[in-house]
Amino acid sequence: MAKIVETFSFEHITLKRGSGFLVDAYIYTRKVVRKGRVMVRCQERKCPAKGYILDDQAHITNDSHNHPPPDVRAIRFRAQLKEAIAEDRNKNLSVPDVYEQVKWNFMQQAETEQQREELEATLPTRTSVERALHRRRSEILPQVSTPRQAPKKVKPQMDYFGNMIPASHLKEAVQSWLREDIPNFDFGGFVVGDKTEKAVLLCKSKGVLAGVPFFNAVFSEVGCTVQWHHEEGTTLDPVCKVATVKGKVCNILRGERTALNCITRASGIASLAKRLSSMAKQYSWHGQIAGTRKTTPGFRMVEKYALIVGGVSTHRYDLSSMIMLKDNHIWSSGSIREAVGNAKKVGGFSTKVEVECRSLQEATEAASAGADVIMLDNFQAEAAHRVADELKCLFPHLLIEVSGGITETMLPSFFGPCIDVISMSRLTQGYGVVDFSLKIQKEGVDPSNPTITVNPNDPSSE
Repeated sequence: MAKIVETFSFEHITLKRGSGFLVDAYIYTRKVVRKGRVMVRCQERKCPAKGYILDDQAHITNDSHNHPPPDVRAIRFRAQLKEAIAEDRNKNLSVPDVYEQVKWNFMQQAETEQQREELEATLPTRTSVERALHRRRSEILPQVSTPRQAPKKVKPQMDYFGNMIPASHLKEAVQSWLREDIPNFDFGGFVVGDKTEKAVLLCKSKGVLAGVPFFNAVFSEVGCTVQWHHEEGTTLDPVCKVATVKGKVCNILRGERTALNCITRASGIASLAKRLSSMAKQYSWHGQIAGTRKTTPGFRMVEKYALIVGGVSTHRYDLSSMIMLKDNHIWSSGSIREAVGNAKKVGGFSTKVEVECRSLQEATEAASAGADVIMLDNFQAEAAHRVADELKCLFPHLLIEVSGGITETMLPSFFGPCIDVISMSRLTQGYGVVDFSLKIQKEGVDPSNPTITVNPNDPSSE
C-alpha cells in the first residue's frame, strides 16, 4: 500500500520532462510516495503542474533566492477558509460567498496598498478553491458523524402470477363451478339471511399458499370481498389466519366450498412442487422438474397454476402447446422418422416436437429426424444417465427428459449433467391437500377456537 505523507513545502521546484519541458511551481500540498515515484498534486494558483509524475529523468531544484516562497499567511488563510466552510455548510451558503467573506476579513491585516497586493498574490483564487473542494471534498470538509439507523428489513416480494390468467377464462371457469354446486335453489341461503358478516380463512396444516386468484374470483362472483393477510407463495404454519372475506352471509356460504376446493388443492400441489424444486436446488441440478398433462378435467388451469407457484414447470399445457409423439403416434405413422416429419410439417418453426423413446436406437432416430426433445420413458436412473450422455455427445443441443414412475425418493438419482427435464405425474395426480377452513367471525370469539374469547378492538383479531 502507498505511503501518504502530508507536507507543507515552501521550496521552488522545476519539473523537467524528457522533452526538456520545464515547469516552475511552488509545492504546498500532499506528496504520495508509491514504489519509488513521487506524485505531486499542487494547488497553488501559480502552479500548472497538477498530476505530474516525477520519474528518473525529473529532478527537484531548490532556488528560493530567485523564487521566494509563498507568504506564511497563505497557510492561515487556508485554515480559516477550511473552518468557515465547515461552519457554514448547513447555512446554504455557497463556496464563493464564504471565500469572499474570509478573504475580506483576511485582507484587513494589510496596512498599505502594496502589502494588500502582495498578500492577495499569495492567496489561492476562488476557482482553485472550488476545484479543490470538488476534488477533495472529504479532506477539506470535516466528516460529521451522524447516527446511523439500522437498515430496515425489506420483506422479499413474492411473484404474483394471477395476472397471466385471462379474466374471461377465469370468470367462465368460476361460473361453471358455481353452477355445478348451485344448479337451482340454495335453501341454506334462506336459513342464514342476507346480513353482512365477516369470515376468516384459517390454515390448519403446513403448506404453501396457492390459488389466490381463483379464491378471489369465486367470492367476487357472489358479491363478496377478500382481504389477504399472507402473500401467495408463502409457507403457512398452522393455525394462522390467511384471509378475511366480507359480504352477505348467504353469499359467503354459497362460495365457501368452491373457493376452499380451489385453494386446498392448489396449495397441496404448490407445497409438493416447492419441496421437489428445493431438492433440485440442494443438489445444484441445472434442469427443471415438470408436471404432466395428467390433470383433473375442468380443473387443469388451477393445477397448472399451482405448479408455477410451487416453482416447477407446467410442461405443455395442452395439445397445442407442443407436439409430443408417443408410442401410439409412432405405431400409427409407421416409423419415428415419418411421425417427426409430419409433425414438423404442421408445427412449423415455432412448435417444438418431443418424441417418447424406449431405447438409445429410437432416441437417435428421433433426434436425427429433427426432434427437439427426447423423452426417455420408464428408464432406470443408471440407464437414463448412460443414454443421455451418448445422446448429448451426438446432439449437444438436444433437450433430454426422463419420465415414468419417478417418485420423490427416487428423484435425486436422476439429477445429472445430461438430463434437462424430469417430469412427474404425481404433481397433478394423487397429491395431498393443505387443510383450510372458513369460519364466520363473531364478535368476541376466536374463529380458530370458539371456546376462546378475544378483544374485538385487537387488530390481530381482524
